Amino acid sequence: MKLSKRLEAIASFIPDSGGVIDVGCNHAYICIFIALKGKERKIIGTDCNPLSLKEAYCEIAKRNLENKISILVTNGLDNVSLEENDTVIISGLGTRTIKEILNNQVLDNINHIIIQSNNYLYELRRYMSLNDFFIKNELVVKESNKFYVVIDFYRSNKKIKYNEFELKYGPFSSFNKNYLINELKILKKNLKKVENFDNKKCEKIKLDIISIEKQLEKIS
Repeated sequence: MKLSKRLEAIASFIPDSGGVIDVGCNHAYICIFIALKGKERKIIGTDCNPLSLKEAYCEIAKRNLENKISILVTNGLDNVSLEENDTVIISGLGTRTIKEILNNQVLDNINHIIIQSNNYLYELRRYMSLNDFFIKNELVVKESNKFYVVIDFYRSNKKIKYNEFELKYGPFSSFNKNYLINELKILKKNLKKVENFDNKKCEKIKLDIISIEKQLEKIS
């Protein structure tokens, strides 16, 4: 089964053993991809939208995988039993929604989580690090002219401190030249929007521009 670049990046972080729980699974392509590998393991796809899960079930049935994949209509990880070696996947949602799903009680039961958030990556990295997770790896993929960052989080017994630049652009993603160039373009556009009426925001953006330009010099 051929996955999109974004889903392929997510799948690359899934271990060969342990359960897989895909939150907001949509058409369940990740679940199907894992099930087609043939190894017996717990695979669960959840979504709060029954229509999306109807499509997911059709995709699963087409491949005769009904006995390998469980589909659950629920909000986030509600009613999902988490085991120590499970990998949780959350992708295609915003950071604020992801944080609502990962309340403290839920996070206490997770050791490995793969996240692709659509926004506020600084907030996401900071939130996860404050909750005793470290970033094992990140992948940046470009799909349909848009950059996506997939982050592989693992629980840590000790606090891993990231500096401001790493929280904003990632300890791994900040070495992706094309990604940083794109972020720089966005900042310069935003600067033009505020430079005539918001001095405080203007100065903040200028500092971010300088920090990216310095990083680009290092990795060029």
